[in-house]
Amino acid sequence: MQRIALSLIAASLLWSSVSYAQAPPGSLIPPSGVLGTCKFETGEIHFDCIPLYIGYLIQFFLTFAGGFLMFGLMIAGYKYMFGSVTGTGTESGRKEIIGRLVGFVIMVLSYLLVDTLLELLT
Repeated sequence: MQRIALSLIAASLLWSSVSYAQAPPGSLIPPSGVLGTCKFETGEIHFDCIPLYIGYLIQFFLTFAGGFLMFGLMIAGYKYMFGSVTGTGTESGRKEIIGRLVGFVIMVLSYLLVDTLLELLT
């Protein structure tokens, strides 16, 4: 069980670091100003830009979710490692790790669902 949990933690940290490395600067408009046929810098946008922009925003916020996952797993790992020393027990840390990983998997699956729907719309 611990080996599986550690491999899931390592995979999620690797995935979140890769998505963070590809993240645009802290703007809600794409850095190039162009997304598909939509030109946000010049204001040339139309109805077809809405699904593209929603997809961009979801990817943008998923990057932050990976960072929050990494930070939360570090705190939960600390609770798991030092639970017997602090008196809280390692069980609470293990439950927190599992809960954070399940939440992240649910978030990734919801992203895939929304991405599929946006692909069908565009």
